[in-house]
Amino acid sequence: MLPWYFLSPYLAAPVIDGAGALMQFGFHWVEGVQREGTVGTLLTTLDVIVPQGQRLAVGQLTPEADYRTFGYGLVLLWALLLGSRPKRLPARLLIGSMALFPLQAISLCFEWLKDSVIAGGPQVLAQTGLPHGSLEVIATGTSSDSSC
Repeated sequence: MLPWYFLSPYLAAPVIDGAGALMQFGFHWVEGVQREGTVGTLLTTLDVIVPQGQRLAVGQLTPEADYRTFGYGLVLLWALLLGSRPKRLPARLLIGSMALFPLQAISLCFEWLKDSVIAGGPQVLAQTGLPHGSLEVIATGTSSDSSC
């Protein structure tokens, strides 16, 4: 796990960038993604009301997710492959890692959607233009993809 921890900023880059591209392609309210180390922040045009002292202010919703909390499937794959000692171990490590990157990007998309649409409440859902039934899809995707 230690090598994965130190490599995670480099491993997170294609996952966060890929997830950002998917979100920008699929949703008009996504402006972009900001990556800092292993943390990816989704930049949106969604307005939220934030208490600021004695008054309320309007801010932009920017959910963030840390690759280290959902990308640990890669280190589990590495451990399983190392423990099984297969032939052509380096090739299998590379192929398995490359296969997990798109799955991790989709997992990150669901995490951002959960933090935006579900946690944002009905006011944010109305701004997205998504149907109310999409909440179930997002909740299901978040619970099933959290370990990629």
